[in-house]
Amino acid sequence: MKSTVAYITDTFVTATPGTAVFKTVKLWLNAIHERRALRSMPYSRLEYIGVHPRQADQEANKPFWIVSSR
Repeated sequence: MKSTVAYITDTFVTATPGTAVFKTVKLWLNAIHERRALRSMPYSRLEYIGVHPRQADQEANKPFWIVSSR
């Protein structure tokens, strides 16, 4: 798993400046969307998908700029 800095560094090295900024903002927006979804999910559904509620709370409360590439 790459760190946020490594991902953004790779993005900026391999893309034009406008594309790199776009990719970074898109990554951040996806993180915001996913964390909102985690926050609103009932504990029963989290357990069903194999995520402990405490893990979901920790992930949902991270700042949007803390992401890992997939």
